[in-house]
Amino acid sequence: MLTVLPVLTVLLRRALQAVPVLLGAALFTFVLTRVLPGDPAAFLASGPGAGPEAIEAIRHQLGLDRPLHEQLGRYLLDLARGDWGQSFITGQPVLSDLMLRLPASLELTLLAFGLTLLLGLALGTAAALGPGTWRDHLCRACCSVGSCLPAFVGGLCLIQLFYVQLGWVPEPIGRFDMVLVPPPPYTGFLLIDTLLAGDLTGWRVAAGHLLLPALAMALFSLAPLARVTRASLLTVLGSEPLRTATALGLPRRQIVLHYALHNALLPIITTLGLVFSYMLGANVVVEKLFAWPGIGSYALDALMASDHAPVQGFVLLVAALFVAVNLGIDLLYGVVDPRTRHLR
Repeated sequence: MLTVLPVLTVLLRRALQAVPVLLGAALFTFVLTRVLPGDPAAFLASGPGAGPEAIEAIRHQLGLDRPLHEQLGRYLLDLARGDWGQSFITGQPVLSDLMLRLPASLELTLLAFGLTLLLGLALGTAAALGPGTWRDHLCRACCSVGSCLPAFVGGLCLIQLFYVQLGWVPEPIGRFDMVLVPPPPYTGFLLIDTLLAGDLTGWRVAAGHLLLPALAMALFSLAPLARVTRASLLTVLGSEPLRTATALGLPRRQIVLHYALHNALLPIITTLGLVFSYMLGANVVVEKLFAWPGIGSYALDALMASDHAPVQGFVLLVAALFVAVNLGIDLLYGVVDPRTRHLR
């Protein structure tokens, strides 16, 4: 196991490495929101009495009439003070809006990641244990379809099949039925909050609303995990130590579970980190499709209204989560293979 000192060293090093990453994300979104079409002042001044004078007054109030370097300096200074700006759509601080919606996105992403892990590992392992069989062909077909089918197309197909045709799931209009009273927000995760409130009916409703968007994300994300699992296991199973273990008569189950999977874990863990990081930023379309009140749909609404601050806050938050995921992957490397600890 990792000792305390190496863990602290890794945490400190990764924290220092995160500074330029977050700074780069802040600079990128600042420039991006300035070059995109749309004027926040014109959006705010829209109305029967809006004219050039009113728009110019709002631009002056928002500081949009200042040179870009002054706007950038003011933005970075506000970030250093913990001020992520204010959304003119909701009228609330961006950081508060993001923290309010983050549990919804994390609940969706974590369940989708769990489904991806379960399906991807199962498909990849089954294909590696039977190369050239129907299981291998099934894995390749699923990977090909999953790679080519966009998440929103898969989501539409799932809605058509399970809601419109079969009626097995509730209407895809958010996290909870509008006619029911949601549980107290202890954690923000509805599956946990309903259990803490002892509301099993609410738990089933929340799970029903969560299933389709999580499955849509998982079907699009399992292809790289299944491919890497298959390739890594085939390489390990064909190695000399594993062939020797098979020749000595060790049980096939023991060889696969105790030796092959352990030796194949490093590339699988790397892929898991990439898949989870991708899900954090790519759930925007799925959230919008299923009317999911997460940070992705919040950022998309702000983008359509030329509300710069929420878009910048969304990218910055996703970058911070991406750094945290990479840190977790680094620590897992040291647990799975102690030989990699000196590389950090």
